[in-house]
Amino acid sequence: MPRTPSAPALQPRQWSTDSVVPDQRFDYWVGAICEAFLEMDCSSRHAQVFPGSLTSVAVDALSFNRVLSSPSDVYRTHAAITRGQQHPFYLITHLHSAWHVRQGAHAAYLRPGDAVLMDSAQRYELHYPESVTVMSVQLPRQWVGQWLSQVECAAPRVVLRDQGWSGAANAKYGSGWPHFVREFQATCAVTLARWRKQAGMAYGRFDGASCAAFAHHGAHRALPYLNRQPTR
Repeated sequence: MPRTPSAPALQPRQWSTDSVVPDQRFDYWVGAICEAFLEMDCSSRHAQVFPGSLTSVAVDALSFNRVLSSPSDVYRTHAAITRGQQHPFYLITHLHSAWHVRQGAHAAYLRPGDAVLMDSAQRYELHYPESVTVMSVQLPRQWVGQWLSQVECAAPRVVLRDQGWSGAANAKYGSGWPHFVREFQATCAVTLARWRKQAGMAYGRFDGASCAAFAHHGAHRALPYLNRQPTR
């Protein structure tokens, strides 16, 4: 019986402040997040001694990302939006600390394990007051448009870790939301189990919906790379 061809190896991209001298680390970090994601501003009370690492793995149309860093605040500005050519969505979850986001005039205060879908075509803020342990998925706008009947939303779309994607969220975000949800939940349980085993972490009460950033058929390929130590 002929062997099934294996999937081509992924090519992760990595950035680490360990590669630069201390007084240049924060400037390096701002450049890294702009290169890895899109143009954003960033500030931190730890800018003088800022440690951070970022790993990004592209799988088909999506990019899976891990960010570890000192506390920071990230801003997507009107000027950056105007200069940008592509405006993807980001599905983001912080694994260990409380955090909050703002999109336009709407704020959301989140717990560890809560997730949020942010629209880079709108001004937003990401506030991480404690050490950053963030996983995210970059979603092309046209990909999201296949699932959501209403792509634009003035407020961040929030997924609370103990409420999941259903119920009020379906009514609030439009008739296409359940289809989008099912696509992301399809392999979430399997992927989360792999991450737990590889990372050796105990997350407590994290069900499939709370870790929606992992829930795509390509995530199981990205996770081994995201779990590796950054290359210095």
